[in-house]
Amino acid sequence: MKLTSARLDERAWRRAALCLAPSGEGFGARLSKFVLLGCVPLVAQPWVAQPFDEWLRYETFSRRLHSVDGVAE
Repeated sequence: MKLTSARLDERAWRRAALCLAPSGEGFGARLSKFVLLGCVPLVAQPWVAQPFDEWLRYETFSRRLHSVDGVAE
């Protein structure tokens, strides 16, 4: 993977199977970016509602870390 200005090149995200999507960038921007790049977001906010949670079925396009022990299918 090539680092460009301390950021991963988008080609690296396209090759990844899972992309960590923690909070911090605001309004689900990181999560949306990963979905658009074809990387399955790993949501690391166990009990936090996600953007448009009422309308989107997150379990169909992402994985959620529910505990330290593992990832929900």
